Amino acid sequence: MTRRAKQRSIDGGGHPKGTGQQVLVVDDEVALARLMQENLRDLGYQAEAFSSGAAALEAFRQGGQQYEAVVTDDRMSGLSGTELVREMRSIRTELPALIVSGHVSADLLTRAREVGAAEVLKKPVALAELARVMERLLRPGG
Repeated sequence: MTRRAKQRSIDGGGHPKGTGQQVLVVDDEVALARLMQENLRDLGYQAEAFSSGAAALEAFRQGGQQYEAVVTDDRMSGLSGTELVREMRSIRTELPALIVSGHVSADLLTRAREVGAAEVLKKPVALAELARVMERLLRPGG
């Protein structure tokens, strides 16, 4: 059974839990990148955080097959989250992507859809909401 197939277990808080899937986290605010990383780890994922879109893209180019999803802020210096997702999905088209932003707009939703992001969430993201979205992103066929 694959890790994705086993993901349906539930933690003590009633949230869907991951089974160690590798998630790449990107936010140019270091504290927010670390918080997302910790939240994902609490939910059973292995998360690696980057505070630069360029650094995250380089890591993805070097070992992108290890990452099963990306969670990125949109408004960052350098590459935006939607630009980052576009670049990553040009390398691996099936990569599930979640964009988080404190400023969700119609423009962001359009750009996210155009680059193939599966979901856009408004910051701050509640743990239960993050758990549900990650379960959906990593569900086989999801």
